Amino acid sequence: MPGTIDARPRFMKVRKAAEYLGIGRTSLKDLIAAGAFPGASKIGSHHLIPIEDLDGYADRLIAAARANRERTTLSRRYERAYSSDSKSAGPRFESLCAHQIKQ
Repeated sequence: MPGTIDARPRFMKVRKAAEYLGIGRTSLKDLIAAGAFPGASKIGSHHLIPIEDLDGYADRLIAAARANRERTTLSRRYERAYSSDSKSAGPRFESLCAHQIKQ
């Protein structure tokens, strides 16, 4: 509808942004200083952080956690398959041996 105004805030102050992300204010200020929120600006004594930057940061954390979980799962599977205390030498070695016997 023409002439309507989007009432959603576009920026958050540090206190609200920290609550939004579920972290402490000091941690958020450290992240701002490190450049994690490129759109953050300081007006007077207040930092204003774009909500888009906060959402992007949260999305990157979620993606990194998923990737780490996947790497950990694959690492554990590999360790179980190829551990030295295992009775077998591992599925790849066994399949290679079976292939050699068939020939």
